[in-house]
Amino acid sequence: MLQNKKIVMLLSIVLALIMWIYVIEDVNPVVTNTIENVKVRILNEEALTQRGLALVGDGDYEIDIKVEGKRSDLVKLEESEIVATADVFGYSIGQNSIPVSIKVPDNIDIISQNNYKLQIEIEELISLYKDIDINFIGEIKEGQEPIVYENSPWEVEVKGAKSKVSKVVSVVGNVDVNLLNEYRKIIPTELVVLDKDNQPISDLKLSSNIVEIDAGIGYKKEVPLELEIVGETEPTLEIVQMKYPENIIIKGTKEEIDEIESVKADIIDISNIKTTTDVPIKLHFPKGTTVSQSKNQEEPKLSVIVKGIIIKEFQIDNIDIEYINLNEGLSVVINTPSVDITLSGLEDVLNNINIEDLKVYLDLKDLSSGIHTVPIQIQDLGNVKEVKIEPEHVHITINESI
Repeated sequence: MLQNKKIVMLLSIVLALIMWIYVIEDVNPVVTNTIENVKVRILNEEALTQRGLALVGDGDYEIDIKVEGKRSDLVKLEESEIVATADVFGYSIGQNSIPVSIKVPDNIDIISQNNYKLQIEIEELISLYKDIDINFIGEIKEGQEPIVYENSPWEVEVKGAKSKVSKVVSVVGNVDVNLLNEYRKIIPTELVVLDKDNQPISDLKLSSNIVEIDAGIGYKKEVPLELEIVGETEPTLEIVQMKYPENIIIKGTKEEIDEIESVKADIIDISNIKTTTDVPIKLHFPKGTTVSQSKNQEEPKLSVIVKGIIIKEFQIDNIDIEYINLNEGLSVVINTPSVDITLSGLEDVLNNINIEDLKVYLDLKDLSSGIHTVPIQIQDLGNVKEVKIEPEHVHITINESI
């Protein structure tokens, strides 16, 4: 009987061992699993910065890894227990294949540890400084407009890979007008870097990510613009048009703009203008006011249209010189063989003038027979700038008719 109990106990132990092995090997087997989007931390990026280099990208790199381990261990594996790093120390400009080092708990294995790499592009690190633009979002009452009294900082340094920084057009802080009232207040606003299409550019570092804007709601008013223009262009040039806005829209507190009747500008000297151009108008605003950013108002400028003056010369023979007011019974002989006519004016004007268009004549009123010196006259040529006649006088002989 005792021997039978021992046999039963031994069989129970063997059976339990078999069941344990079954559970370990079949119920909780060794399995493989792919873990997606494992974040990779970049090491020694500051070493690139010290060498004037930068990563092209936002620094958020991810890979998919394949692991092996007991099913229960893989189920319990936390994202925080996986550490993936890529060391960029010593790499240079261009496309680089950088090994990724992966660490996991000891009871889990990484399959093909040496095969994980990141494709990272490295470029020259450059920077530039940009003034901060403030953009107000939302509707505001007619006749009112937001006023920025001050912002801090007023400019930021933008730093990053050359291909990214070269696209930067502006750095903007967007402000909801509903946050404003007639009293000044400080509004912290996050900065956004924009390209030429007003699309955000990521992967750049700013010296400050926040701008503090001192702003409020102001009022608008349209007033005359006072501009004094002095000087003359070179003799070979002619200004055919000068145009600038007669009025300017300003903004400020109601008390400030109510007292303003006009806005003065710096004197503009046109002496050095040689081509058609736009000259910025620098305005002088009374304290507390500035130019309105109304959509229908452009930056004030003096538009100057300049055209070149050309020279055109003609020789008129004496037989082609006419005369008027010759007394009856007299005849005239022009002793000077010819005269030279020199015209100066705009090219498109002179190109339409030919020798047949020139009427050169003498006025012989009250002259009797004899030898005379008479001034040469020419019929008005309209938009010709200057007419020179050489010689200015001709010698003539008036005879009595036989």
